[in-house]
Amino acid sequence: MKFVVNRASDFSSNAKPCEGAEPVEIKGIGHRIDRMEWSIEIKTLEELLNFVKEFGGVVIAEHEQLDGEITIYDDYLE
Repeated sequence: MKFVVNRASDFSSNAKPCEGAEPVEIKGIGHRIDRMEWSIEIKTLEELLNFVKEFGGVVIAEHEQLDGEITIYDDYLE
């Protein structure tokens, strides 16, 4: 599955959120039009659990164009 991935601590930046993230073009999603998006491919539940183990808390949500969105919750995010 392909997920948009970002960090709570760097939510408004174009910085790469984690190793293995690749740039992805997302069109027409309101406030994100001018923002670089990053994606990561996670193929198995085991890979997802290893990702969570590596980065700690994550928030997984729906995404309009990819399979989902993962926010690495390493800072407060309102």
